[in-house]
Amino acid sequence: MYESALIAVDFSRSSLPMLKRLDYMERMGVKRVVLVNVKPTATGSGGEGSAKLSTAERKEKLEEHADVLRDRFTVETRIVSGDPVEQILTLASDEGMHLIVTGSRAHHPAKRLLIGSTASGLVRKATLPVLLEDVRDADEGEDKVPRRDGPTLLATDGSSAAEAAEDHALQMLGKDKHLRVITVSSSNDIARAWRRLERITQKAADADVRLIRSVDLGRAEQVIPQIAAAERASLIITGRRGREGVRGVRLGSTAEYICRNANRPVLLVPGTEQDRS
Repeated sequence: MYESALIAVDFSRSSLPMLKRLDYMERMGVKRVVLVNVKPTATGSGGEGSAKLSTAERKEKLEEHADVLRDRFTVETRIVSGDPVEQILTLASDEGMHLIVTGSRAHHPAKRLLIGSTASGLVRKATLPVLLEDVRDADEGEDKVPRRDGPTLLATDGSSAAEAAEDHALQMLGKDKHLRVITVSSSNDIARAWRRLERITQKAADADVRLIRSVDLGRAEQVIPQIAAAERASLIITGRRGREGVRGVRLGSTAEYICRNANRPVLLVPGTEQDRS
């Protein structure tokens, strides 16, 4: 489904380990990868020490990073200058990409509870799906990465904004596969919560995809990461809604907390109502 992916790297300690984790993109249909590094125009807006690198040094490091992926994908490299979010979005559009990939850990210790300014900006502004690869533990060795050999997990609230995420999940899996689907209710109205799953249930039947469904009680931002960890989910797919015009212009709280707490890749799919909230 996603034939091409734009992967942003900043040459921080977690960049190479992140790339080594992306083998699952083959199952998503990715064949072509464009690996990009953005040379920041202001000191401090790049990765760890990357602002001091010369263009030649950037090219050399980018080729080293690209070599990690070349046994699985056709890889091209790009170096651009300017604001990371704007440059990545422009390049994705110019190259006709289907997916944007980036790490989801902030670099500054004071920002460890955030998903990172570049990641947050991409999710807020992108019209493409954004895959956030959790890299908090990447610089500690791959043995620190939790097991991710479980199912693909779709988290949906049944809204029209979530429909695109549901469709992407079904198309990505294809026939004769199974999909773990959850919806979370903060009330005891279980019947109403089950009705949220009617649309995805019908579409899955039409697509010959087997669903494993559940309604779980609690707060979505807590329950979804807990279930993902317990079932060793390989990927979480969910919709997102932008909050343009709201103070802070930030990613919607539920999706933001999922990205913070899941410790596994999260695919955020923009819905038709992404700018309404």
